[in-house]
Amino acid sequence: MPEINPKLSNEQMKELEDEALRNSTVGTQTGIQDTFEKTTSKAEELFSEASKALKEVEEKEK
Repeated sequence: MPEINPKLSNEQMKELEDEALRNSTVGTQTGIQDTFEKTTSKAEELFSEASKALKEVEEKEK
């Protein structure tokens, strides 16, 4: 059975670094998407409230 060498080659280190970068990029993209969805949801909620308030004002003016 061959002896296991705990040291990684430069190529293996580069692969690990590349994978870590990909993982952090995906995490960042996921965070941005979550923030966008929350912001969009809040904007839709506020727009709905504003629309209702405008309709109430229009009804009162009639």
